[in-house]
Amino acid sequence: MKVIHAITNTRLLILITALLIVSGFAAFSSLPRAEDPIISNRFANVTTSFPGASAERVETLVTEVVENKLRELSEVKLLTSTSRPGVSIVTIELKDEITEPEPVWSKARDKLSDVEPFLPSGTAPPDLDSDHTYAFTVITALTWAGPGDVDVLTLGRYAKELAKRLRTLSGTEFVDEYAMPEEEIQVNLRTADTAAFGSSSIQIGDSLSGADAKNSAGQLVSHFSRLD
Repeated sequence: MKVIHAITNTRLLILITALLIVSGFAAFSSLPRAEDPIISNRFANVTTSFPGASAERVETLVTEVVENKLRELSEVKLLTSTSRPGVSIVTIELKDEITEPEPVWSKARDKLSDVEPFLPSGTAPPDLDSDHTYAFTVITALTWAGPGDVDVLTLGRYAKELAKRLRTLSGTEFVDEYAMPEEEIQVNLRTADTAAFGSSSIQIGDSLSGADAKNSAGQLVSHFSRLD
């Protein structure tokens, strides 16, 4: 009888219908947050390049050294590694009870900085990649459509500008850039002219390294070709 009374009562029926509609819209607006949670990432990869070295040398001189240093972290549950010609990859898995991995990754980077002096000459600094684990990620690639050969420096500048604009968009939390080219300046020296100034190519290279505002002295690699 009460159900029949509710159906025949127009005002009550409209009120119930409006309540259901509002509740449905409220539930719909909250669904994206429930379906796209931020997951604590307990895995990371440490990549170290050792150009020209065999897999055996990479294993002995790089992989084992990096693993031994990372084992000093009490939060590490498991370390697995792959040694290939010219490259070492160490995968870190944190313990299940770790809910805030970022402080651990920070300590891991400090450990990797400490291990650099013990790596052989020619080895690149270890790179720790703790990927952001999100359900909503967009990967965009730029391709060269201009005339002639690919101009990687121009592509790199466009990529930096695109990343800068994406960071200003509402709802964007982070933007990462990959495979960015490095610019190089080549200086050609004439031996006779250099000697006339009482300088050498090494002295000029040191001067250029110290003059670069974006690099501390000694970090700039200069390449010279001598013109006789």
